[in-house]
Amino acid sequence: MKDVLDGASTRFLATDGHGGYNQLFRKPGTNEGMYSARCWAHARRKFFETCLATKSPQANKIVKLIRKMYAVEKAARGLPPEEREKLRQEKSRPALTGIRTELERNAPKASGLMKQAINYTLKAFDALQQFIFDGRIEIETNAVERCIRSIALTKKNSLFAGNHQAAKVWAILYRPSGICSC
Repeated sequence: MKDVLDGASTRFLATDGHGGYNQLFRKPGTNEGMYSARCWAHARRKFFETCLATKSPQANKIVKLIRKMYAVEKAARGLPPEEREKLRQEKSRPALTGIRTELERNAPKASGLMKQAINYTLKAFDALQQFIFDGRIEIETNAVERCIRSIALTKKNSLFAGNHQAAKVWAILYRPSGICSC
């Protein structure tokens, strides 16, 4: 991955939190690397699953705060980056503050799925809030993930094709159809 992005003028890289990206990100006190912009859909999913599994009122409260940010994103869709940033600063920043406060307040007494969700989100919080500081960054990576899903599934399904010729047939028959129109 580092070789692919070497020399790129990319300032932010939106990711799902996979540890393989960590080598690309800026280290404290350096001017090299990119900033991480993490995906709120991944954090939200952890609290949503906790809410379903345990009926946790704390998880439910955090899901509601995250929904407020998504409502802002819906209103910001199609706006120029400067206006999106301004709207996010005004409307999403208070929700982010509320989320962090709830996470820090609940962390010491949390256990199980709730503890995992809180730890995941707190560890990634700086990267999760990058979207409010730059109107070009999306709140989540779902659109990109939908576009590459067919490629990933084809790769996974053809791993054990049996032989080289069978792999060629897989590559021809199951290639993604066209360019993603997400």
